[in-house]
Amino acid sequence: MEWYGSERWRVLKGVLLCSGAFLFALTAALTSDELPQSEQVFGAISPSDVANTPYGFYPAGTRLGRWISGEEFETIAAQLAVTSRPDISFDGTRMLLSALTGPDSVAQIWELNTDSGKPRQMFSSARASFSPHYLPNNRIVYSQLVGEPGEGLGLQSRLFTSELDGSDQTQITFGEGFQRIIQILPDGRILYGSFDSPEDPPSQIAVRPDGTEADLYVTQRALVASSDEYITFSERLPLAFRKHLRENRPGFRKTTPLPTDDGDIVDVFTAASRPRPPIATSVVKPGLDHGWLLCLDASESTFSIPSREVSAVRVWDSAADRLLGSAPVEADGSFFLEVPADRSLRLEIVDAEGKTLAEQGSGIWVRPNESRGCIGCHEDRTLSPENRIPLAVSKPAVKIAEAREKEVQS
Repeated sequence: MEWYGSERWRVLKGVLLCSGAFLFALTAALTSDELPQSEQVFGAISPSDVANTPYGFYPAGTRLGRWISGEEFETIAAQLAVTSRPDISFDGTRMLLSALTGPDSVAQIWELNTDSGKPRQMFSSARASFSPHYLPNNRIVYSQLVGEPGEGLGLQSRLFTSELDGSDQTQITFGEGFQRIIQILPDGRILYGSFDSPEDPPSQIAVRPDGTEADLYVTQRALVASSDEYITFSERLPLAFRKHLRENRPGFRKTTPLPTDDGDIVDVFTAASRPRPPIATSVVKPGLDHGWLLCLDASESTFSIPSREVSAVRVWDSAADRLLGSAPVEADGSFFLEVPADRSLRLEIVDAEGKTLAEQGSGIWVRPNESRGCIGCHEDRTLSPENRIPLAVSKPAVKIAEAREKEVQS
C-alpha cells in the first residue's frame, strides 16, 4: 500500500473526513496489513481458564502488550493487570486504563504513553475505579464503587469526572445499580450500562459530561438475548430500532480467545488519532442545592391511568427509601417541582385516596440548576409532546420541602 502518505492519500483523507460514515466504512474495510504504519497495534493477553474481573471484560491477570514489526509481542507495564480495554486519547498518543498491581490491590486509573509504555497513576482511591475514558473537554470520566452492596443489588458504582492530573474529582450520576462506561458517543455524551440487579440485563443510558440530561438510550428488553441471538440498535433511533441478529446470519462474528505460549490473546486494538467530539456547555451551578422536574401529563402512559384519578405526585429518596414530599397534579395532568439536586429520586403517582397508580422502578436525579422534563409516566418514548402550555408552569414550582411540611401538618 505505497499510496499511504502520498499526496493522493492526503487529498482522499481530507475528503473523507467530511463524512464520518464514509471514513468508518473505509477503516472497517482495511485489513491489518493495510493499516497506516503510524498506528501501533496493542493486545491483551491473559492466563487461560480464569474468571473475568467484576469491573470489566478482561479475565483476571490480563497484561498489555504490543506487536513489534507485526510479529513479536512485547509486554508493556508488566506490573499492571488491566481490567478492560484501554481508552485511546483523541490524538492517539496516550491511553487510559484501569488496573491492579497485585491480588489484594484495588483497581486504580492509570495513563500510559503509547510510545514508551510508561505508566502513570492518575490518583489513588480506597475504592475500585474502572472503565475510564477521555472526555472532549480535557477531563476524564470513570466508574467507581460506592457505598456497600445493597440487598440483592450486589456492587454499586457511579460515574465521576476529574481533570487529567486527577484533581477536581466530581460525581455526576446518582441513580442506583452497577454503572460501567461503554463509550463516548460522537455527540460528546457518555454512554454507560446500568445493572439494577445481577439478574437483570443492563439498561444503556446516555448522559452529558456534567451529569445532566440522563436518558435511556437502549431499553432493557432490547438487550435480552438467548445464547444464539443478539440485538443491534441504531444510534439515530435507538429506542425504536430493534433487530435480532443470529449467529448464522451475515454481519455477526463470534470471537474466541487466541491461545499462545504465554496465555490467551483476548483483545487487539490500535492506537491512532480520532475525531474529538464537540465540547458541551453546562448549566450546572455547583453552589445551588436544587433543580426542577416538569411533567406534561402524568396520565400519559403505556399503563391504563385514567386522568380523572390522578391526584398527586410523591417524591421519594430512592436510596434511603424515604418520602421527601408530595405535590398536587393539575387538572391537565401536569406538575412542576423544585427538588433536591444530586440525589437519587423516585416518583409515584397516586389518586385522591393515596393509592398508587404508577411509580418508577429506578432512581432519577437532577444536577444543581438542571431542569428535566417528561411527557408522562412510563409513556411511549417515541412520542412527541402535545403543543400546549401545561397548567403547572403558570405558577411557581412546588418546593418538595414545603409540600412535606404541609403533608405532615395535615
